[in-house]
Amino acid sequence: MKHGFKKIIAAAMATTMAFAMSASAFAVSEGYDNLTNTADTNYSFRTTTSEDAMFTVKVVPANDSYVPGAFTYEEASAGGLITWGLENGSDENNVFVEPAEPVAVDGGYAACATIYAFAGGEAGSSSVYAQRTDNNRKMNFTVVMDGVSDPANNVSYVFYNEPNKTTSEKLLTVKDMTVSGNDHYGQTEYPSALDGIYGAWLNTLGEEDKLTNYKIVNDYGSDMLKSLTFEKNGTLTNYTEKMDEAYNYIGWQYRVYRGGQRVALSEMVGAGEFRVQANDVVVWKYGPYGVVSFPDSYILAA
Repeated sequence: MKHGFKKIIAAAMATTMAFAMSASAFAVSEGYDNLTNTADTNYSFRTTTSEDAMFTVKVVPANDSYVPGAFTYEEASAGGLITWGLENGSDENNVFVEPAEPVAVDGGYAACATIYAFAGGEAGSSSVYAQRTDNNRKMNFTVVMDGVSDPANNVSYVFYNEPNKTTSEKLLTVKDMTVSGNDHYGQTEYPSALDGIYGAWLNTLGEEDKLTNYKIVNDYGSDMLKSLTFEKNGTLTNYTEKMDEAYNYIGWQYRVYRGGQRVALSEMVGAGEFRVQANDVVVWKYGPYGVVSFPDSYILAA
């Protein structure tokens, strides 16, 4: 695929999306208000900055337990119930998404789109969304364009235990680290938010308060932080991903702050895919999903 094709794709997308915005909404089966991917569609796609790539994504309606349903052909078509786009912070010069013909699934159809990732962009990740026009529910797909890039300097990490919205304990602050792409031997050649975990461990060796151990695993094709152990005031405490008695999922969640402002893309992509830059502040919190909160702005005290 040649780079000159970008303009053709962009023009086609503009026409298609304009048509989609003008269409009226249809009705789907009662109780199927969410979105989910089809069984043969991944959540994350990988390519490199040196090659062009195309990926197909398909979504269907889902109930509150995310059991998949199906659209009608009209609902799944361009101008129907689904619009496609890129989240802010994505590489809009080299990543495009274009609605495609619906695909037959059990009970009806899936809404379908093609993601184009063109060579020549900067290493990093983008987030493509599918959004319903009837209730604005979304789901996201990550596109990783891997490539070698320089380490990120003066990056700081802050760790909290936040069991609820009213209690938050700062566990550790590690300032002015250099984060490289191979710091935990993950899947990206560029420095990711997950790479800095190794730096936090290395930079606090010998300190009174420190990160003494960490566990990073690969689940479903993505690197994830499963466990951190801190020594604070001489006491060791481990914080491990788990399910509590009420079946709430508890684990480590992160956001990146750049110039004091939260980077929206860090909410959409995994820590192993998000590229950190010089002077970023990465905030990690341990607590229940849907309860842990991240402010719009965060300034690290001198």
